[in-house]
Amino acid sequence: MNFNVLSRRVLVGTALATFALAGCGGNNDPGNGSTGGGQQQLSGAVAIDGSSTVAPLSEAAADIYKEKQSGVNVTVGTSGTGGGFEKFCKGETDISDASRPIKKDDAKEGAACTSASIAYTELKVATDALTVVVHKDNTWVDCLTTAELK
Repeated sequence: MNFNVLSRRVLVGTALATFALAGCGGNNDPGNGSTGGGQQQLSGAVAIDGSSTVAPLSEAAADIYKEKQSGVNVTVGTSGTGGGFEKFCKGETDISDASRPIKKDDAKEGAACTSASIAYTELKVATDALTVVVHKDNTWVDCLTTAELK
């Protein structure tokens, strides 16, 4: 299975689970508003904000979700991980994209959510990494330490 197919499957699964958990508004009467295939069409909005490194995954998931639920408006913003947590804990967003766990004792993050009675669940959707490479013809470096890279 190639990477694109696997990525699409992971995104679809993540999108469906995430957006379902986000609690889109709409008509919950199964006899009204359902499609011919038995899938109920939802309406409402889902606001996502946070890490710019996670945003492309959320945007792709939103696009896939919108194919199935065209009545749901999904917006994806990028205010950074900390900014996304701050908005989430103020109740301004439904989903927070993050490149790290929430700081549980931070006044703008976990503690703010607790104070506002906002519960959250961490769902790991990917792992990222940095790779440092040096061209084979370089003449200036034999070895680099982490401190030198910083």
